[in-house]
Amino acid sequence: NADALIMYAKHSYKQRNFPEAIKFYNITLNNIKFNDNIRPKILENLAMAYEMNRNFSESKSCYEESLTSYKADTDEYMECILNMAGLYTKMAEHTKAIELYEKALAYYEEKDLSMYYIELLAKTYEKYALLSLILNDFDGAKNCILKSIEYLEKFDNKETETYKLSVYGSRSHLGQLYTN
Repeated sequence: NADALIMYAKHSYKQRNFPEAIKFYNITLNNIKFNDNIRPKILENLAMAYEMNRNFSESKSCYEESLTSYKADTDEYMECILNMAGLYTKMAEHTKAIELYEKALAYYEEKDLSMYYIELLAKTYEKYALLSLILNDFDGAKNCILKSIEYLEKFDNKETETYKLSVYGSRSHLGQLYTN
């Protein structure tokens, strides 16, 4: 059944056995009838497995198919956009990555500032900052890191591990900018 196959695929992915995860996701997609709402997430997970297995062209195809299946301007769609931006960064398609990061940031900044969106904004700005560093755009990186820290400071509970690691990472990147 589809649930068991997906469970095996996720377990294989967590164990970093990406070829096995790819196999189970493909079996699920090719042989199981399931709700159309599930298909885009399976494709996105398959894209991530291909990406981790360094098969970027297959990963890109799966992300693209997933994006056409998701309803645009939803949290799920934007999560896929962010994952694809990361893939484009790895593929050195920086202009496409920038477009996707900016699209996601625009979406998230229009949302309420619940902890969920604050965390997404902070992490997205941090990823955008790292891309800016790759492009030697130090001012852009600095601005993104400062924006990330600004959102992190809005955390209700600054004792959470997510907050501590994110602030440490952002401040560490900012420190590197000033020493280079």
